[in-house]
Amino acid sequence: DVGPDFGEFDYIICHGVYSWVPRIVQDKILEICRQNLAPNGIAYVSYNTYPGWHFRGMIREMMNFHVQPFGTVQERVQHSRAFLNLMAKIWDHQDPDSAIARCLKDEAEDLEKARDSYVFHEHLEDCNEPLYFQEFNSRAESHGLQYLWESKGSALARSLPEEELRVLDSLSDDLIRREQYFDFLRRRVFRRTILCRQEHPLTRVPNAQPVRGWQVTSHAKPVPDAPDYDSPSPVEFRTPDGVTLTTNRPLMKRLLGSLFDWFPQSISVTDLWKAWQVDAERFASDGSAQEPIQTIEDLTQELLILFLSDVVELHSQIPSFAAEVSERPVASALARHMARRNVNVTNLRHFTMEMNNFERLVLVRLDGTRTVNDVLQLLLADVAEGRMSLEAQGSNVTGAEAARELMSNALDSALSSLAARALLIGELGGTPAHE
Repeated sequence: DVGPDFGEFDYIICHGVYSWVPRIVQDKILEICRQNLAPNGIAYVSYNTYPGWHFRGMIREMMNFHVQPFGTVQERVQHSRAFLNLMAKIWDHQDPDSAIARCLKDEAEDLEKARDSYVFHEHLEDCNEPLYFQEFNSRAESHGLQYLWESKGSALARSLPEEELRVLDSLSDDLIRREQYFDFLRRRVFRRTILCRQEHPLTRVPNAQPVRGWQVTSHAKPVPDAPDYDSPSPVEFRTPDGVTLTTNRPLMKRLLGSLFDWFPQSISVTDLWKAWQVDAERFASDGSAQEPIQTIEDLTQELLILFLSDVVELHSQIPSFAAEVSERPVASALARHMARRNVNVTNLRHFTMEMNNFERLVLVRLDGTRTVNDVLQLLLADVAEGRMSLEAQGSNVTGAEAARELMSNALDSALSSLAARALLIGELGGTPAHE
């Protein structure tokens, strides 16, 4: 029903749909991306890819065969998980070093942590059509669209050793073919592709100049915790998505460590440069090796590389959220609504957050009209009226003072967690703690 008169849009987003619908619908998706995209707009389409899905497809086929006798969705998901776990254990016992044993084990572990809805959507739905990136690009071009970039996953190429990158670059100077080679090398299973109008001229060389006026965040965690940044030993930084970066440069270690400590708060590039200069002067005075970053232009270039490697995030503007818990904490109306519906909650940085039941009970009451003590009293009333139980060391807590102390500690912990995940916006009528 979507035609040209539906309007033009700067952004068209189609996530988790393309591979799971028939070809006629896939063509309609790309048709809409072309006819309804503003001249300077971008379209996002995610889809499953080969060659990685050749193996995952085998797992999907085995799971679908096994669950044929079961009728309900819940039964099919439950028995598919159990069957995959069984297959993984058998192969791990028979030939633990084989590729199939490792892949079965990895897939079983991933699905064990995944929601039931994901397991059904990815492995048990009737329609799931992976395709090679080059094939998807050909389809996009036939609809007047062109490949721009990936919204995530560019680190796959940049994580390769320089020698391997040079060899792959020598195979083709065509961007699309080079991207396909990277998929072969990494057995890629999923892409998040950004498209734009075919007639739009593109400059593919990244420009670091605008970065100087932006903000930076990073959730790349040092591994292990609290390393010695001043030592010459390398430190690994790992993002929640599994992207890793290892460096032995003391200043770079300190920069990434500071960004992790500040997260989810951001820092401007100019302020980051000031902090860098202070550290650089200290290292220069003790005779340490010279750092390649000598100017703010060097820093912006390095930050751009880290961004393209999915290690840091760059923001032209960043939403306001509370970095600390206020006396009358308030969560967004959307977050409270989603928590009531018992679904994952979208935070103020547009990320999906998983929450436990207690955090949901707290979040739905953070409308800005209640103090922290008011929320505590409501939670204690839940316990007194039997809607919630309190346990300590496996036993129910019944004493009023003990219950209050335990609940107060749990509430403080939950509020701190909500603030750390950018789910609080300060107080109603006040200035948010973070701009």
